[in-house]
Amino acid sequence: MVGTGIQYFDFFSYSLAAVLIFPDVFFSALQGSNALLVSLSTVGVAFVARPLGALIFRHFADRTGRKRSLVLSLFLMGFSTTLMGVLPSYAQAGWIAPMLLVILRIAQGIALGAEGMGGACSPSSTRHPHNGDSTPLSRGRVPPSGHWWPTPCSWRLPAC
Repeated sequence: MVGTGIQYFDFFSYSLAAVLIFPDVFFSALQGSNALLVSLSTVGVAFVARPLGALIFRHFADRTGRKRSLVLSLFLMGFSTTLMGVLPSYAQAGWIAPMLLVILRIAQGIALGAEGMGGACSPSSTRHPHNGDSTPLSRGRVPPSGHWWPTPCSWRLPAC
């Protein structure tokens, strides 16, 4: 469940950066609000990729196991988020930089879709039937914590 919170934090921190940072760094060739709109459209790319991640990783989880699938989805999210932090800007690399950003955002969407599928199925398939464990129900409380954490952290970004 900690992994779910971390993934949602990475996923929704991007939304904050798409408004405050990315229009100037990756879409500086566009003028005014066009840069902001294109930057915000990259947020939607990941939402489109989420079902694809669930389909791909469902097959992978059935073949190799849910735990391995969850670990791989966490690694994919962390790897793509880390690479976003070291991407060159538009001024340094031209249109290659925004294209790489979109590719990494698709990877984030695939990872979140995979984790959502695996995170929902794994606890319910491994719990003891007589234990009365409510782990699948409590998993629904974790994503809101991932949404909440980027907001208090955002007050420091404009000061940078």
